[in-house]
Amino acid sequence: MDRVNGQDRIVFNDRQNVQIGTAYEQYNLLQKLRFRLRDRLELSANLQFSTTSDVPRYDALNERRGNNPRWARWDYAPQTRALAALRLDDRRPTRLYDLASFLLSHHFMEEDRIQRRFRDEEETHSLVDVGATNLQADFTKTLRFLTLRYGFDFRYDAVSSTAFLRNVEDGRERSSVVNTRYPSAGGSLLSGGAYAEGTRRLGPVWRLRGGLRWSRQRLNARFGRNDPIAWPQAYLDGVGNTAGAVTAALGLIRETGPHRWRTLLAQGFRAPNIDDFAKFRERNGFVQVPNPELQPERSNTLETGYRYRSADRKLRLGGTVYHTWLRKAIIRQDGRLPDGSRTFTSRGDTLFAQTNVNAESARIYGFDLEAAVPIGTNLELSSAFHYLRGRRRQLTPDGKVLELPQDHIPPPYGSTRLNWTRNRWQLQLSVRYQLAKRPEDYAVGEITGTAATGYVLDRSGTADNLELTPLASDAGFNHTGVYAWWTANVYAEYAPGEQWTFRLKGENIFDRHYRTFGSGVSAAGIDAGGSITVRF
Repeated sequence: MDRVNGQDRIVFNDRQNVQIGTAYEQYNLLQKLRFRLRDRLELSANLQFSTTSDVPRYDALNERRGNNPRWARWDYAPQTRALAALRLDDRRPTRLYDLASFLLSHHFMEEDRIQRRFRDEEETHSLVDVGATNLQADFTKTLRFLTLRYGFDFRYDAVSSTAFLRNVEDGRERSSVVNTRYPSAGGSLLSGGAYAEGTRRLGPVWRLRGGLRWSRQRLNARFGRNDPIAWPQAYLDGVGNTAGAVTAALGLIRETGPHRWRTLLAQGFRAPNIDDFAKFRERNGFVQVPNPELQPERSNTLETGYRYRSADRKLRLGGTVYHTWLRKAIIRQDGRLPDGSRTFTSRGDTLFAQTNVNAESARIYGFDLEAAVPIGTNLELSSAFHYLRGRRRQLTPDGKVLELPQDHIPPPYGSTRLNWTRNRWQLQLSVRYQLAKRPEDYAVGEITGTAATGYVLDRSGTADNLELTPLASDAGFNHTGVYAWWTANVYAEYAPGEQWTFRLKGENIFDRHYRTFGSGVSAAGIDAGGSITVRF
C-alpha cells in the first residue's frame, strides 16, 4: 500500500512467500545490580527498558471490504515498556523463616495503535498507558518433618485510554467521534492474596504436598459522557466487579530409585481482568463491548504423572495425564450494546457486537509424553509430544445445551531432537511439528436455529481466529483451519574455555512455509544466526 499525491494506491506483491509489512525494529536495555548489605543479606535491582519502531499489523492489513483492502494503515505505534524492581533476600534464619524475599516493582507500558481506512484522510490514534505496582513477600521455613512456604502479595494497576482522529493531510485532530479502547474516564485493578504451602515426608519414599491461597480483587471502570456511545448512568458513575476465592491443592509423590510417581488435585480461580471486563475493541467486523456482570472462572484439576531416570541419567522417560473441569468459563459470543442494539456503526462500517460471557461449563484434558534414549557414547535421541483437547457446554436459543469445542486449544504438537556431544562441542538436529486443526474443531461464537430446524454454528469472531486461516477454493472459499507443518533445525555450540562460548543456529533450513495456530502471520523462512558469550 502506497500513498501518492494524497491518494491511496494498491501495490501488488509478486512474491507470494514474502510478507511485506511485517518488519520492525526493537531496542532493549537491561541492567541488574546486586549489593551485599551484610552477610546473608542482599539487595538486588532490576532495570529494564524496551521500545520499538512502528509495528505493522500484517494480519489486519489482509482484511478486505469488497475488492479493496479495509485498511491503508494499521500499526502499533512505538511500544514502550519500563520496569524497575528492588528485591531484598534475607538468608539469616529466625524463628519465623530461614529465607525471606521481599519484592517491590513498578511496571509501565505504553501501547498505542494507529489505524486508517483505505482512501480515508483521517487516521485513528488509540493511546493506552498502564502502570502496575506490585509488592510481594515470600518466606520459607524448614522444620523437622515439614518444609513450609508462605507469603502475601498486593497489586495495583491503573489504565489510561485516550483516542483521537488525525487528518493525514493537514494534521488537524478531533476526539469527540472516536471511542477509546478502554474506559475513557479510567480503569483500575486492586488485588491481594496470601498463601501457605507445605511439604511433609511420610517415610522414605512418600511425600505429601499441599497448599491454600486466599485471593481477592476489585475492578473499577468509568466511561465518559463525550464517548460516541450513550452509556447508561451506571457506566458514567463507574461500574465495578469484585471477586474472591479460597483455593487449595493437594499432591502425593512417591520416589523409589529411578522411579518417580506423582498425583495432584488442585483448585483454580481466575477473576476477570480489565480486558475481559471493560474493553471496547474493534476487530474483523466485530466490536467487543463491556460486560459488568462477568463472573470468575473456577476450575478443578486432576493430574498424574510418572518419570523414570536411569542411574546415569542417560535414559529418561516420562508422561503426564491431566483433566480440568471449568465452571463459568469465560468465552466470547454475540452480544448487545447497552441500548440493546446488536450492531455498532463506526465511520461507515457496521460492526456486530460481541461480549465475554460465562459458559455453562467446560473441560480441558490431555497428556504430555517425553523420552530421551542414549545411542552410543556421544549421541542422544529425545522426543516430546503434547496433546490437548477442550469441550464446553453452550446454551442454544431454545434452551438446550450443546457440547462444543473450547477456544485457545492448539492442535497436537511436538519435537524430536538428535544431540551429539563431545569435548567442547555440542550439535543438535531437531524437527518441530504441529498437526492440523479442522474448522469443526474451532470454537463457536453464536448459535442460531432450534433443534427442530437445525442449529447453525457461527465460528467467526472467536479467540481461535478461524478467519485468519487459509481459504479453500474447492470448499466454496471457506476457511480450512490450520494446516499441519514441520521444520528442520540445526544448532551448534563450541566452548573453548570457561569464558567463551560460540553458538550458531539454522532454523527452518528447508524454508517451509507454515503458520502456527491462532496466528495471522506466517512464520519465518530460513533463519540463520550466531552469538558469542563472554564471562568475566
